[in-house]
Amino acid sequence: MKTNLSLSIIGGLLTLQGIGFFLGAEQITSQAFAGIELSKQALDVGTAMHQALASVALGVGIMVLLLRNSSGDFAVNLFKGIIAMSVVVLLQAFNAMAQWPGLQPPIPALVLFGLFIALSVVSMRKISHQN
Repeated sequence: MKTNLSLSIIGGLLTLQGIGFFLGAEQITSQAFAGIELSKQALDVGTAMHQALASVALGVGIMVLLLRNSSGDFAVNLFKGIIAMSVVVLLQAFNAMAQWPGLQPPIPALVLFGLFIALSVVSMRKISHQN
């Protein structure tokens, strides 16, 4: 897959994810703790944390979109960074699920990070075959 297309997809999805997490922060918090009655204060804290996560996703998404015309070694390093970020997010999600039974992270978001890893690996291979 072409570098520009992969980075456009990853950047676009991260940007949309950031907007979605910000707008749906309270609902995501409630759904993450399904079956557990959260106090107003706990819901507010969870909402604030999801909004902080949303701002990171939005910022990284915009950065990736701005760098989508990268090539060569720079693009490979960018993809390595995306892979590292995605692995850390997935590991933390699995750690949280193991640590707090009943916690339900948003599966679509986890699938997206898996997709980011796959797109990055495929794109890095294409770059290495071109060199």
